[in-house]
Amino acid sequence: MLDPTKINEELCRRKIEIEEFFNSNNTKLANYKEILDKISKMPYESLRKLAQECEVIPSDEHEKADKLVIKSDGKWKNPEQLRKWAIEVLRDRVTFGVDGSQSYFHKELNFPIAILQVGWFKNFHTTDSKPEKNSELSLLTPKEILKNQNENISAESYVGQRRFAMEVEKTKEFLKSKRNWGQQNEKMPVAFFDGAFLISLAKREIQENLSQSVIELVKLSAETKVPVVGYIDRSYSYDLSSLFALFDKDNVNKFSMDNATLIEALSLLESFGDRTIFFHSKRKDLKNYLQEAPTGFAYLKVNSSLPVRLDIPTWIFEEGQLDEVIEVVLAECVVGNGYPYPLSVADQIAFITNQDKTLFLETLIKNFSSSSGAQINLSFSRKPLSKKFFRSP
Repeated sequence: MLDPTKINEELCRRKIEIEEFFNSNNTKLANYKEILDKISKMPYESLRKLAQECEVIPSDEHEKADKLVIKSDGKWKNPEQLRKWAIEVLRDRVTFGVDGSQSYFHKELNFPIAILQVGWFKNFHTTDSKPEKNSELSLLTPKEILKNQNENISAESYVGQRRFAMEVEKTKEFLKSKRNWGQQNEKMPVAFFDGAFLISLAKREIQENLSQSVIELVKLSAETKVPVVGYIDRSYSYDLSSLFALFDKDNVNKFSMDNATLIEALSLLESFGDRTIFFHSKRKDLKNYLQEAPTGFAYLKVNSSLPVRLDIPTWIFEEGQLDEVIEVVLAECVVGNGYPYPLSVADQIAFITNQDKTLFLETLIKNFSSSSGAQINLSFSRKPLSKKFFRSP
């Protein structure tokens, strides 16, 4: 337990350091605003050519934007109007969300084993069709985990990779199922993916494995013409900083703010539905990935918190579908009270609770203990059991 007195003493002792950090950022903010004005006033072609040196290239939406921002048209005068608008946007439109959960039992047992679960939610938004809720469970055996771990990939990282791959596969199944939506005169379906497409990981082997899964997903989205959006509720990306840094050759600012914090500090997205222009990603660490599956992003205001980031396959922007996709994202966020409803439901379905973990261990014991006749002896670590006992209120 933390001692409140010691917490207060430590905060008081380090107060000046914390204040210096915020004061430093406040000082830099004026410089950020000056740079933003320069970017905003620069002709698009000049900006595009200059941006070849950095990790993002503004799209031609820059020509109609106000300081990199596309404002919402303000057609919602009150919450009731907003909700009615959202219902109309979603009516007769199929949306899909997928999420995953994992539990790796390496401390509780004397051998590695893991369970993965993905949940998905497909909503038809019609009066005669019920939404589809389902899940899939997968077991990773000790043999599989030990075979795939190495000096570059820990066992836990491999478990995460497998969960990620399951989420991608379920999303791909949805895209394939809706490939003929245009010929059937349906509204454009939209798939929500919980996480980034522009993956950045320290371990190259991990990054390449995950990137290959995303490449297949983005390419399939382009092939089927079914939009898929990587939704990041709180992004810590810094790629926009490279654009600002082009106008700060002396590196005075050092750009210590992530994109979302910087956008918020500059008060760029003030109202629900405001978004940044679409940016083409040109990150050098993802060069091979971006050549195969061109992807960009935009930031969007969907609630009172920091703006969310949307990783978006470039074909959606190039084929003029971005505005409709943004409308669907906003509508689902209205229904979901500030977060996409399909992802909220998918999370509830996929989540592995502590009770679920206990059930799994009990079932494991029942099926594989020496008393059942199997030639396997289970040995439990006492540490987690002891911690659970003494941490209980």
